[in-house]
Amino acid sequence: MLYVRSSLYKVLGVAALTGLLQVLFFYLALKNSITSSELIEAPVKIFKAGKTALMGGLGLVAISLIIPFTGMDMGAKPSYRLQRLRVTPLAGVIWQSVSNCLMLFIYYASQLAAVLICCRVYQRVTAIYELGVNSQVFFITFWTDSYLHGLLPLDDRAVCYKNAAMLLYAGISAAILTRRQQRGKSSFGFALAVSLLLLNFPASVDDNMVEIVTVVGVVALLVTSLAIYWSREERKKEL
Repeated sequence: MLYVRSSLYKVLGVAALTGLLQVLFFYLALKNSITSSELIEAPVKIFKAGKTALMGGLGLVAISLIIPFTGMDMGAKPSYRLQRLRVTPLAGVIWQSVSNCLMLFIYYASQLAAVLICCRVYQRVTAIYELGVNSQVFFITFWTDSYLHGLLPLDDRAVCYKNAAMLLYAGISAAILTRRQQRGKSSFGFALAVSLLLLNFPASVDDNMVEIVTVVGVVALLVTSLAIYWSREERKKEL
């Protein structure tokens, strides 16, 4: 609870602000797309014009600056409290990993909610101009745009597995970074995890092999990170 309480409000704030800006920019792009003949662009073009993916990435960067520093000796000082509670280092990493994954999932869910709200806005605006829009257009939108397909893969299970693997890797590597920083040391695993999220979250819509290779690579990186961290902990016990 210490880790969750220390970062939850900040994460919720970033998620809410990012989502509101995405909906606002989508609405403005939608209004600008309506011509004098009352024609309207397809949703996928409105999402691109509204910079939805760009703002989602910037929000992720902000979340990434919040999560790994939750357990450091600042603010609520949860690391000091953990020492007083005699929580073992391994237990601390496990609990913070769970907290980190929860925070990342909250941001993911907020992004999905923002996109679905944008779809609803599109329906409302087109209804005002009496432009009948079939719900099938949104199905096509989530299949043709890589960022939107990453948020809502539909029945693309490979993308679901990739998302889960990357969020898990980012959450655990952030917890390891926190632990290393508390000892005055560094770790580059979380920076690599965030880079993978930014570069590979947009899902391939025509080649599942890319997603499968990503899953295998992320799992390998996760296992390697855990093995290195465990070996360092064991080496410290021997000293």
